Amino acid sequence: MLLQNLTVQAESPFGVGTLTHLLLSGSPEDRVACALTLPFICRKPSLWRRLLLDQGDLQLLLSALTRPAPHPLFLFFAADSLSCLQGLVSPTVSPALPPATPLDPDPPSHCHYEPLLGLDPIPAPDLHFLLDSGLRLPAQRAASSTASPFFRALLAGSFAEAQMDLVPLRGLSPSAAWPILHHLHGCRGCGATLRPIPPPGQPLLGSEAEEALEAAGRFLLPGLEEELEEAVGRIHLGSQGGPESVGEVFRLGRPWLAAHCARWTLGPGQCPRKRALALVGLVEAAGEEAGP
Repeated sequence: MLLQNLTVQAESPFGVGTLTHLLLSGSPEDRVACALTLPFICRKPSLWRRLLLDQGDLQLLLSALTRPAPHPLFLFFAADSLSCLQGLVSPTVSPALPPATPLDPDPPSHCHYEPLLGLDPIPAPDLHFLLDSGLRLPAQRAASSTASPFFRALLAGSFAEAQMDLVPLRGLSPSAAWPILHHLHGCRGCGATLRPIPPPGQPLLGSEAEEALEAAGRFLLPGLEEELEEAVGRIHLGSQGGPESVGEVFRLGRPWLAAHCARWTLGPGQCPRKRALALVGLVEAAGEEAGP
């Protein structure tokens, strides 16, 4: 009832004038506080669009989030306010995050690489990749060359590796190399992308998951990048993950995952406390990225 009364007063001519004066002439603290409450008390699109967007006070609110060590209560209310604003912007479009999925929602597809790992594989590998650890991974030259322009140039071009049976792959751990080799041999959804991803609660930055993502980009395997990002989102932003995972995922600096973090944080299914915790992680991660 109180919120309804405030809405009626805020949308009256006197209320609009008061809010406009406060947003234009108030102190920075008062302007931020006013911008924080507007999505709750102003339901007319023309009104909150003029007050928040046209006058730049939404930017003021977002700037306040980037200040060092914002108060936890401010983050709590800011997360709820931004979620409410999102509902006003697109009330007919569900902004919910992708539905929570189990660790592996679909049955693993057929693995094309596993036959090469047997004692007497048919067909036999005609190539081995040598990792820094000394591990040798069997491969088929034709399949690897077809899967990526990088490997086509490396294995079927004018480089020395085209004549070598043991080709070094530098800077790859076994866990990060695992999805690479599977992808080169036609595996899609066989579960290999899950191997380098740490469980929720462990850092992603500097992990084998980040290493695998960087390697997929370096080896010109965009399809594998997408699979790895989906696997990260499924594990860390799915049913097993929590608000603490949002900042970790954001730190990877991947645009699709950053959008997934925003959907998770602002999704209508999240309680204000989880939104606030997730927003804390996002602000901290963004601050680290921006530097001192």
